[in-house]
Amino acid sequence: MRLYMFEHCFLCFRVRMTAAIKHLHLQETIVLDDDSDTMVRLVGKRQVPILVKDDGQTMLESMDMVDYVESLG
Repeated sequence: MRLYMFEHCFLCFRVRMTAAIKHLHLQETIVLDDDSDTMVRLVGKRQVPILVKDDGQTMLESMDMVDYVESLG
């Protein structure tokens, strides 16, 4: 899984902590504030966090990401 995030994103922290508690590997990619192209390419709009699951599907809502990560392992 890969989490695209702003460095200062408190919503991303939820997902990161949940993965850490579950001892799951989560690749983290910092998106710069002016890098709209990456976000739009992934999900069609400028929004973080973005979780790209192992099957390539993307998720946008941090609490949905937390629920998903909780369901693993």
